[in-house]
Amino acid sequence: MRCACLQWWTGRGQDTLNFMRTLLPVMFVALVACPGEEDKVPGDSTATTTQTTTTVDCSTVTDTMPAFCGEVPKNLIFVSIDTTRKDHMSRYGDVDALPFLDAIADAGVALDNHTQCSDWTFASTTCTLAGRYNVDAGFIPQLNGAIEIPEDHKFLAGYLADAGYWSVLVSSNAWLSDRWGNGEGYSQIIYPGGGRIGGITTNAINAYKEAKAAGQVENGFFLHLHALEAHAPYNPPEEYLAGLADLEPIPYDLTTQGTQYEANALWPTMTVEEQDLLEAHLRVRYQGDLMLMNDGFEIMWSMLSAEGLLDDTLVVFWTDHGEAFWEHGQQTHAYQLYGEENAAIAIFWSKNIVPQAWDGPTVGIDITPTFLKLRGLPVPSEMTGIPLGEAPEDRPQFSMVSARLGQLSSVLLDGWRLQLHWTAGPVLPNPGSDPLEPENLYTADHEKVAELWPLLQPYVEAGSQALPSKTLIIPPELQ
Repeated sequence: MRCACLQWWTGRGQDTLNFMRTLLPVMFVALVACPGEEDKVPGDSTATTTQTTTTVDCSTVTDTMPAFCGEVPKNLIFVSIDTTRKDHMSRYGDVDALPFLDAIADAGVALDNHTQCSDWTFASTTCTLAGRYNVDAGFIPQLNGAIEIPEDHKFLAGYLADAGYWSVLVSSNAWLSDRWGNGEGYSQIIYPGGGRIGGITTNAINAYKEAKAAGQVENGFFLHLHALEAHAPYNPPEEYLAGLADLEPIPYDLTTQGTQYEANALWPTMTVEEQDLLEAHLRVRYQGDLMLMNDGFEIMWSMLSAEGLLDDTLVVFWTDHGEAFWEHGQQTHAYQLYGEENAAIAIFWSKNIVPQAWDGPTVGIDITPTFLKLRGLPVPSEMTGIPLGEAPEDRPQFSMVSARLGQLSSVLLDGWRLQLHWTAGPVLPNPGSDPLEPENLYTADHEKVAELWPLLQPYVEAGSQALPSKTLIIPPELQ
């Protein structure tokens, strides 16, 4: 359970934040005790780890976004999460598969209007860690084809290294590793990282201990843990698959990636009943994987706490992409830029953070410049990400993918999405009214097309310059 002094407030917007900065020093002159906060999973009253008492001095609140009682934390932990649908947090949808993240969101600063720059791991982690859209660097990651990150492409770990930080990346996904270039700048990379999040955390802690013993972490540390639990094939232990007992059996093996993809490939040939049954089996398995990861996060939290790694540390949970279940004809990801693949989670947490729900438009590229600014480090001019709290309310959110269905570019603004498939043409869904985006409302004279296309066009053209071998057909009515 969170400290009582902070439970009452979940402000929205800069005006509320300014109000809190004025009011907090008056209200919280005394020290506020929060029993066992650092050892318990936020929101979990049943935690059995050793209890201690943390005091948070709220007589001073930082003039930052997020705001902190006392000082901005020095250290950083990223928990990047693969293949996680945003609507599987109860905060955002009807599925309650991630109660740990819900509790973290309640106790921290949740970015509730957040998207990623793409819909597969290499593309989205690259832009997030670089703090800029890939196209702004003239680089478009391709799932099939040439992959080459520009030599001058710099990432958060490199900027923190310049400031004296020691860092480690622990990942079991090759798309975030030292294989393709987006692992540049880390002091150490452990790949494969140890399988599930428990093994990832163990390896990160061991690396930290070795670096600390060698005197390498005095100026700060950056631990980056990448969780891969929910990725296909969804194959958690049997105790997470109780829902399968309520379903009719299917003649497909879903326990390996190859056989799951083979079953998915048969989808168009199935009857509606067969399609529904396959989807039901996959959803039970997917949710089981998420629940397994959720339990792993609780273990991770206890391990980090036991080592004192949550002290003076900002923890950022963020997802690289979601997962489709045939909402638009495809299953898994790296297909299209609808919300099931593109909507993302981002949450900031620290022991002394001032909790807030932030509903301004944010993108994965904002996380890196936000931390640099919090620490008073220079935000490079080439970064197109915007530190939290500085983006205008009418900021467009862009995404791009070059993967299984070719090239697609998207802009999301004010509850409307204009998505252009470079050869198949545009669609105009309205996720603001229905997050599943079931309808294509595109017409050449639609007022939202007139508003969104001038925003998207330069982004599309820059993408075409970065991928000159790919065909781009702009419909005549948009030319």
